[in-house]
Amino acid sequence: MSTNVQYTDEQRPRNLYPTRIISPSRSGPCCFSDMVETGPPETEGRWVFQYKRCRKCGFAVRVILREIPDADLALGSKLISVVPNPFYGVITSGSLSAPTVRASQLLLPWPQYTGVGSTRASNGDSYYHALELRIEHRLSHGLTLQASYTDSKLIETYASHCTSFAR
Repeated sequence: MSTNVQYTDEQRPRNLYPTRIISPSRSGPCCFSDMVETGPPETEGRWVFQYKRCRKCGFAVRVILREIPDADLALGSKLISVVPNPFYGVITSGSLSAPTVRASQLLLPWPQYTGVGSTRASNGDSYYHALELRIEHRLSHGLTLQASYTDSKLIETYASHCTSFAR
């Protein structure tokens, strides 16, 4: 799956959508609260995606919105036809508040959402070490001597927390 985003630190960030988006190679702290959609959702093969770009630093990503199931691909151009919206009047803001929607939206597992995203990728590690030691010695006359020891350690290296949301 090809992309229109070119990641480089040698050129100034530019939005030349739909042919090319020049982006810094790394995101900044501003990217997780100031991303805007660049262009409409696009389809390539079975994937529906959209480009998003940070208003402040220009960092860009291609966000996969959903995968179209094989059975629904057979509908072809009917997927992009406009049909009455069963959520009209129930959902009051966003693209699903309109009286009509694309047929492909209603074939999704949760058609009341336009996508699921993450404001920050999970970027860390977690390690758990544990030791459990038990010694038992049986003495004469039914006596038993027991000793137990338990130790554990949790090591986490998280730079940030992951926050997911539904749109």
